Order: sequence, then C-alpha cells, then structure tokens
Amino acid sequence: SDLADLMARVAAQLHGTHDLGRQVEDAIGGLIHHSGQAGLRAAHSFQQLDVLVQSLDSLAIYVETLAATVPAGVGVDPREAIKQVKLRALSHALSVHQHPEEGQATPDPDDLHLF
Repeated sequence: SDLADLMARVAAQLHGTHDLGRQVEDAIGGLIHHSGQAGLRAAHSFQQLDVLVQSLDSLAIYVETLAATVPAGVGVDPREAIKQVKLRALSHALSVHQHPEEGQATPDPDDLHLF
C-alpha cells in the first residue's frame, strides 16, 4: 500500500476525531457554564479536553505534512497494523480499499455508546 495514502487516511481520521472533540467540548462547556460552583471544579478537566482536541488537530496536520514528503511509490503492508485497530468503523476507514475522503467515522455497533 502507498505510504502517503495511508498517512492521508490517518490524517483524515485525526481531523474527524478533532471535530468530534470540538462538539464534546461545546457540550461540556455549556454544562459547566450552567452548573455554577461545580462547574468551576470541572474547569481543569475541561482544559485537559481542550489540550486533547488541539493535539488531535496538530497531529493531523503533522501527518498530512509528512505524507506530502513521502516519495511516490513508497509502500508498506498495513495489514498487521489494521488488525490492532479495535473499532470496526475506524479499521474500515483506515483500510486501503477506499479513498481518504470516505474515511469519516460512522457509528459501529461494537463502539461504546453512553447515551
């Protein structure tokens, strides 16, 4: 498999996860805002979430930039790495059988659902 293509898939997933994190941040921010004193105590955890979300975006940009430097034709075998991905939708998104823009995560019955 083309290494640059695989890296583009990883970057697309990181961007998607970043977007999901922003949605969670917005929801939690609203809860903290309306919870008074308890919200102030939760603010530190919320700041850590913000660091996580910003890190995902930075990692996506980093991987995209690296992918652009990979010479054409450099290949790797991702099969063993894909086997390590436990979420089926993510594993499918990273699969070599689709284009990176198709890599957006979709709900998976095996994924954790809290609500």
